[in-house]
Formats: sequence, C-alpha cells, structure tokens
Amino acid sequence: MVLSASSPSALATTGSSYTYVLKQAFSAAIGIAAMLILSKIDYKIYSRFYKIAYAGAIIVLLLVLVPGLR
Repeated sequence: MVLSASSPSALATTGSSYTYVLKQAFSAAIGIAAMLILSKIDYKIYSRFYKIAYAGAIIVLLLVLVPGLR
C-alpha cells in the first residue's frame, strides 16, 4: 500500500520510487527486532519501571498538543 500511494511523489522528489518503501521496511524491521528482544525479558522486571513508563507516555501525549514542534 505504501508503494502504490507514494511512488509518484517519491519519484518526483528523490528520483527513486522506492524511497518511502525502504524507510517503512527499515522501520518495520527495527520494530520487529525490538519486539522479539523485549518479549524475551521477564515481565516482572517491567513492573519496577511502570511509573517512569507511565509518566513518559503522558509527557509524549502532552507534546502532541504543543504547536510548532516537529
């Protein structure tokens, strides 16, 4: 879906119609690797960091509301 939707604009701007597809595939590979690594860690270890993770998630959600940040 990414290829058919973005290949004309990618070809016009970068000269390659695969620019956005390669970025998407690279990000997907990193995400899958991180998922596999994190799935091997015992979940009880995560319970020590839930407050930090919760606060970080709230901060990131609030950053969405700040105009001008990119």
